[in-house]
Amino acid sequence: MPPSAPPRPTLAPARRRLPHAAVTVAAVIAGAGVCGCATFDQDPAAATTGVRVLKVVDGDTLNVLLAGKRERVRLALVQAPEVTGTPRCGGPQATAALRRLITGHRLRLRRPSTQNRDRYGRLIREVLADGRSVDEQLVRDGWATQFRVPAGGDGAAANRRIARAAADARTHQRGIWKLCGSFDRP
Repeated sequence: MPPSAPPRPTLAPARRRLPHAAVTVAAVIAGAGVCGCATFDQDPAAATTGVRVLKVVDGDTLNVLLAGKRERVRLALVQAPEVTGTPRCGGPQATAALRRLITGHRLRLRRPSTQNRDRYGRLIREVLADGRSVDEQLVRDGWATQFRVPAGGDGAAANRRIARAAADARTHQRGIWKLCGSFDRP
C-alpha cells in the first residue's frame, strides 16, 4: 500500500476571521481617540480602515458604519449625477457603478485635503477599495466628473490625478459622456 500524503493545513475561511479583524480595527480607532493619538479627523493624511457600507445613496455618497458609528460619506474627489431631487442623466448608472466598485472589497477612507466635513455634515473622504481609488475609477469610467478639493494635504496631487482621469473619460466617450453627451451639473 502506498504511503499516504501528509494532511494539508487548513485555514479558517475569511468570513470567520473578518469579524475579529473588524473589531480589532474598530478598537484601535476608538482607542486612538482615548489616548490622544492622531485619528483620521486629526491627521489629513491618515487612512481609516474598518469601514462597513450600509447603503450606496447615490454615485458620490455612502452611508457607512465607521468605528461603531453611522456616518454619511461624500466621495471627496467626484461629482456624480443626482438620483434624488432633480434626477440627472446617468444618475442611476453612476450609483450602480459605485456599488459595483465597492462590493466585496476591503474599504479604507482617506482625507485628501484639509476639509473634514461638508456643509451637510458629511465626512469628505476618498474611498479606496483594496488600495485603489474608487473616486478615480468612477471618473475614469465616465460615471462622475472631477470635484476639486482644497490644495492642502494631498489635495493638489489628487486634483491632478482626477483631472487626467476625467480627460481620458471624455476623450474616449465613456459613461455619461457616451450616454448623455455631457455632464449636467446640479
